[in-house]
This record gives sequence, structure tokens and C-alpha cells, in this order.
Amino acid sequence: MNSLRAAGLQGQQLNNAQAVLAQLRSMSTGAGGQMQAVEVGNQIAEQQVEQLMSLRQLMLTDLQSKQAYQAEQIQKEQADNAALEHLFGTQPLVTDQKKY
Repeated sequence: MNSLRAAGLQGQQLNNAQAVLAQLRSMSTGAGGQMQAVEVGNQIAEQQVEQLMSLRQLMLTDLQSKQAYQAEQIQKEQADNAALEHLFGTQPLVTDQKKY
């Protein structure tokens, strides 16, 4: 659920970022002086850094989600093995990654 929420936030942020970038583009094309053009360039660079940070956060959220899923699968498999061991008194036979 956190991944979906984070992806939703990223979508909203992308719309906001696109609006800011469009504004910066228009400022850079109408820059009257060299100093104003440099300032616009710095603002664009700041926007790039913010976007990279957002992307990093989204990737981290995705990784955490995948780790949680894998942990759940491992716990389920261990619980199944424990139930079989309790039922039959032995560990299940595993060959070629298939349980028998």
C-alpha cells in the first residue's frame, strides 16, 4: 500500500514539476541579461536534484515493498514446512526444488 501511495504522490509531484519546468523554460527564453539566464539555469539544476531525490525515494519504497513480500513468502513456506513436520514427524522431501 505504501508503494501505491508513493507512486500516487510521485504522479502529483510530476505534474507540479512539469509546471515549474515550463515556467523556468519560459523565463530562460526571455532572459534579458546573462545573470538572469544563469539564475534560471541554477533553478533548473535544483529541480533536477529534487527529481532525482524523488526517484530515489520511490525506488527505495519499491525495494522495501519487494523485501516485505519476499519475507512473507519465506514465512509462509516455513510455516507450511513446520505444519508438515508436525503432521508427519519428518521434514518434507525436497528434490530438484520440488517438495514431495
